[in-house]
Amino acid sequence: MITLDDLALKFDPKIKFNSKKNNKKESNNKLDEENLEDDTEIASYNNRKPIKLEEYNTPILNIPTKKDGKLSKPTIDQLGKILLFIDRVKYIRYKNCCTIMPIPVNNKQYLEIWNSEMGVSRAIDFMKKIGLIELESEEKQFGAYYECDNHGYTYRYYYDNEVKIIEFCKKYDIEKYDPSSKVIKPIPDNLLNDITFKIEDVRFSYKLSLEKPLSFSKKVFEQYLYNCLCINYPGLNLMRQICKDINNKYYQDDPQFSIRFNPHYKWKDNKVIKIGIRATNSWCNLKKEDRRIKLEELGFNLERDVKSSIPRVHVSLLNGAWVNDDIDFYKMIYNKMYPNTELNNEVRNKIKSMFFNIYFDEDKDAKNEDNMNKNIWNKIHIEDKKNFDKNEAYKVFSDFRKATFDILGLDSFDNEIFYVESYVYLLTLYDLLSSGHKTWLVYDCFYSKGNETNDEFRDIVDSGIAINFKFFLQDHFGVNNE
Repeated sequence: MITLDDLALKFDPKIKFNSKKNNKKESNNKLDEENLEDDTEIASYNNRKPIKLEEYNTPILNIPTKKDGKLSKPTIDQLGKILLFIDRVKYIRYKNCCTIMPIPVNNKQYLEIWNSEMGVSRAIDFMKKIGLIELESEEKQFGAYYECDNHGYTYRYYYDNEVKIIEFCKKYDIEKYDPSSKVIKPIPDNLLNDITFKIEDVRFSYKLSLEKPLSFSKKVFEQYLYNCLCINYPGLNLMRQICKDINNKYYQDDPQFSIRFNPHYKWKDNKVIKIGIRATNSWCNLKKEDRRIKLEELGFNLERDVKSSIPRVHVSLLNGAWVNDDIDFYKMIYNKMYPNTELNNEVRNKIKSMFFNIYFDEDKDAKNEDNMNKNIWNKIHIEDKKNFDKNEAYKVFSDFRKATFDILGLDSFDNEIFYVESYVYLLTLYDLLSSGHKTWLVYDCFYSKGNETNDEFRDIVDSGIAINFKFFLQDHFGVNNE
């Protein structure tokens, strides 16, 4: 008899393709990585870890100037953006040498700087031209069994020329580019007449169908969608301003901690079919053991990990008040299927990943249980599935899904759940920083350094979360629980 433990231990959320001999085809699972708890922009680097190069020849720095020695406006603008790029790669490149590393054009950090993959590609060409980077390898791979094995080009990144570029920019008074300083032009009224959907239809969701009028460019259409989001989510601009304040005031010298909280849009043909958002930083996807090493290096001695965060936010929204951390929702779901049975940590962590596939499964709205089960089955890593009873496995998946929503109640809150989680935790992070706690937020984990005991720090964080969740209810729904 197959159990949830048997399947969970073989579940791998990073499998993107079905592996069939001589016939690989894409899985039915349409989930994007940002719906999984271990997702972040650094995931774009995949398994192509930076390599330290000891022997190399640094190219001559060649920043183009006009005949009178001055710089053109496009060069100044590009250098300002490269200063921000340098800040973003400080956690990747090695110091005082050359680093071989990928610079993916679809990395969200770089898209934030240069707006599009074409913009990132042009910036890479510019960085090659001036001598900051050189192409190392054109080897690339797509369509791998594991998404993390896909990769693009790698480049040599020269630390020596990084230093020279920073000095050059100081000499010419070029400041680091600030993405929040973008000037947003108003959309002409005559273009608004071409919109075929209502403002309230624009939500954080994975089940959208927002068609772009022919009169709009993609950039202008996304601007319009952002304006709609600000109407539908009154706290969105406030949260983004808080991120800016945190980064400028508390993380200026530690750019690896910098928080990003930007909507991202998924396109299919001429439509936006998904809008997501979650507060992330450059270190969110570090493996736990690597994160632990980093914490020790930085002297962080306090930790508060909010247990089963997404289910907790879900139930708290239904309850109208924050649910305390003494309840483990993953264990409750497991015990709904297997009463009075212990849940070990290894199985719990896998169930946590499976939960995300169920909670955000696009097929559940069509109530097509076979498709929903297939989406999970495609991520079960078994050498020979032909000798494995698929129907029995599907029964376990169905029982797991039923247990999940029996415990949580109702269906999912869609991608809005990440907006709520980020809203509450960002406010809590700001409170901690402004009260003198040097704190690092990684999704639902608060790391800090101080003289408190870990229990005392836990109480401070929990109290802040409960207060800020109440503030969210008041801000978003006008609910007053006094």
